[in-house]
Amino acid sequence: MKGIIMKGKKFISLLICLIVFSFVFSGCGNKDSRKTSDSRTIVDATGIEIEVPTHPEHIVVSPVVLPNMIYFMTSKDNNQIAITPSALEGYENSIMKDLAPNFKKYVNKNMVNNDMQVSLEELANSNADLVIFWDTQSEEAKKVNKMGIPAVCVKSATDMNSLRQLIKMLGEILNCKDRADELLQWYDEVDTKLNKKDSEIRNLSDSEKPKVVQFRDINELSVYAKGVDAKLIEKVGGTNIELTASSADSSKVTMEEVLNFNPDIILLSNWDDSKPDDLYKNIIPGQDWSDVAAVKNHRVYKVPMGLYRWTPPNCTEKPLYAMYLSSVIQPDIYKVDMDKEIKNFFSKFFDHNLSKEQLDRVVHREINGNSKI
Repeated sequence: MKGIIMKGKKFISLLICLIVFSFVFSGCGNKDSRKTSDSRTIVDATGIEIEVPTHPEHIVVSPVVLPNMIYFMTSKDNNQIAITPSALEGYENSIMKDLAPNFKKYVNKNMVNNDMQVSLEELANSNADLVIFWDTQSEEAKKVNKMGIPAVCVKSATDMNSLRQLIKMLGEILNCKDRADELLQWYDEVDTKLNKKDSEIRNLSDSEKPKVVQFRDINELSVYAKGVDAKLIEKVGGTNIELTASSADSSKVTMEEVLNFNPDIILLSNWDDSKPDDLYKNIIPGQDWSDVAAVKNHRVYKVPMGLYRWTPPNCTEKPLYAMYLSSVIQPDIYKVDMDKEIKNFFSKFFDHNLSKEQLDRVVHREINGNSKI
């Protein structure tokens, strides 16, 4: 009888161990499981079905450029609990800081680094109920899903159509389809407006199409020479710099390549602190801009920054950037009132009337003061 009791105890102990083992490795029942009955199944950019919260409230965002889009979709300042330091820096310098002044206090500053890597230890100790990655980070997403935290992948844009697809997918993931549709309708309206000038652009000679270089970081001579912005520059009557050999692989140019191209227009992004005056005064170490046409003619521009930086491929306000490019590259054809367009955007989507001070900040009025308008 004693032997039977001992065997029974061993069996029960073994059964308990198996149950615990099953819960730990299935991601169910442990402290990291975020699945609830209030959820939906979506298909992400990698084709994987993921169960996500119907209304995600604690979102970790790996891609640098997506926090502005998520804020636009959800209109909440407290649902993004971790973003990259670079994204936070963008927020600090944007109008989003005015619209969502409390955003920063909800953000964990140690969970996601500028390489877009998510600390699994920090994540495990958080209340995250959704993590968003690029599709190129699918292996990292798998690890997070195994922890019991829903992780979805989205695809970065290469043109305006794929940007539309990203917006549509974010609308699905965040359960904000109506907001996404509203944004996409505006995209179509701007596209229609620009398309009316297509025939005039096609009739331009090569000499009538200004040569344009758009820098990501002028100190490193890194440029946007392909992708969404390159296509937009060509659409509105500009000529892009073409990179070859090692420059094409690195997206970095040499000073010699810039001088050979001799751009008529130079665009400075908001990834660095450069200003047109840095080129006009020729004070960037190791670079000589004195003989470049854009500098001699004062046609260097710091790109506006509204809800976020306008130059990256994935930007909520990309149609505003398309109009801005048209106003700089072919002003006589498009005749765009950028102040009006920017104010209309914030009024339409945020019911916010930009003050003169805010508008001046968006377009870098003071910084661009010495450039030809």
